[in-house]
Amino acid sequence: MLNIKLRFMAVSCVAIVLTACGKKDEQQTASAPPANVSSSKLEANDENCRKVTGVTSGFTQNAAAFFHTSTSNIKFLRMHESSTCIAVVDTPNGPKMCGVDSVIKTETGEYIGHWNSVGGFNGCIG
Repeated sequence: MLNIKLRFMAVSCVAIVLTACGKKDEQQTASAPPANVSSSKLEANDENCRKVTGVTSGFTQNAAAFFHTSTSNIKFLRMHESSTCIAVVDTPNGPKMCGVDSVIKTETGEYIGHWNSVGGFNGCIG
């Protein structure tokens, strides 16, 4: 069984939702909320994680930094069936798993995974 210790961090705002937007606004940062998206931060528990259908651009930026690649090379595939909140992402070296530390519910009802920061938190396997 996969055992990953996730540390929950406060998230003050959300980056652009990759699955809700066709293109990423290059000037948008992970610390600034998109002007047209109202959202609420939820705990990354089993119930919320089963509803996740995408990840934030901040999550993608952190995964890209972890795997030493560009954000365009990171694609959300699915949530991993486990007792912890883990997203499976495609990378240039094949599918890898990264921990989700919070779930964001958008005003449209979409649930997206967020990974707050790379610093001090080894959130991916592989």
